[in-house]
Amino acid sequence: MIFQNVPSENCLQPRWSPDGSKLLFYLYLNNEMRIGLINADGSGFRFIEKPDPKEHGNWGAAWAGDGASFFCEDMEYLYRQGLDGKTIKKWVIEKLIPNGDMSGDTRLDLSADGKRLLMDIGMNEESERQDWDGPLPAIWAFDLVREKATRLTPKSLYAWDGQWLGANSILFVSQVAGEKQQSIYRMSATGRGKDRKRLVKDARTPSAAP
Repeated sequence: MIFQNVPSENCLQPRWSPDGSKLLFYLYLNNEMRIGLINADGSGFRFIEKPDPKEHGNWGAAWAGDGASFFCEDMEYLYRQGLDGKTIKKWVIEKLIPNGDMSGDTRLDLSADGKRLLMDIGMNEESERQDWDGPLPAIWAFDLVREKATRLTPKSLYAWDGQWLGANSILFVSQVAGEKQQSIYRMSATGRGKDRKRLVKDARTPSAAP
């Protein structure tokens, strides 16, 4: 199905609601990236506006388990936001992850039990690789009950685009030193990358069936 009632031809990262009735996605409009919501049959499109601050956009939209709210970030705060645009809760990113940042490329993914949020984080650490420029990519898990973030990947493993695969495993993207292309890997959520296994060479943007 092609959705006709969307005011942009540049749409990306669609995320199904838990009950499969709606899609959250990004769209570019007037050189600004915004979050849209649409029903699965293509009806009812609308923007989900963030009340403040207007000068920052929202990224990384991932549904909460209730299907009536979602998580997102604006490089300063991590939010849980209602579909009416109202902020339910927010956390200061620099307090959750010291020396860590989020960006417009951040990916968030909620665990099936709704208790842990996978997060892409750019770490302000010195790189040991000559072929890498910029923050070191790492994957963290945010325990929403305890409100505590834990780093899942060590400094030596450059990893991003984390996606839950069952209760205790994740898919992610990594690029080994000397390689020109990214690949998709799997590892346990507690193994610190020691049990990682490459699943698909020269690939990216992993996703998993619920």
